[in-house]
Amino acid sequence: MIIKSTRVQNGGGSKLGVHLSREDTNENVQILEGDLDQLISNEITSEISGNKYGNRHFTISPQQPLSKDEIETVKNMIIDEYLPKGLEGRSVTMVEHLKKRADGSKDPHFHLVISETAPAGGVICNNKSMARNEKLSRLAEFEF
Repeated sequence: MIIKSTRVQNGGGSKLGVHLSREDTNENVQILEGDLDQLISNEITSEISGNKYGNRHFTISPQQPLSKDEIETVKNMIIDEYLPKGLEGRSVTMVEHLKKRADGSKDPHFHLVISETAPAGGVICNNKSMARNEKLSRLAEFEF
């Protein structure tokens, strides 16, 4: 499994929303949780708090198909890793994309977007995100 994350600066939420909803480059787009309008709301909350980034975008690319329960487990693992206690309450948007991969398979991949700024003003820690994503990937592979 590959899990990657990027921080989306304020002003980039609409572009991210376009990417997540593109049906011309995906055979199927399904919003599993939340809605794309929330990406703009995340930016507004971030700007009010004086923060530069409004959204954290995770791409989840499993090597094998995952059940709904399994992708929910991966989502919760990411949230538990990145949102320490007391910083919960952020919006979550989850989108499934289905398109042909380079190896010819048509397994879905997923996009998880979490607000960078909590309603109370706390922000997601960005320290060692590559190592944290790698850890989550290996834990998910072990789990499934």
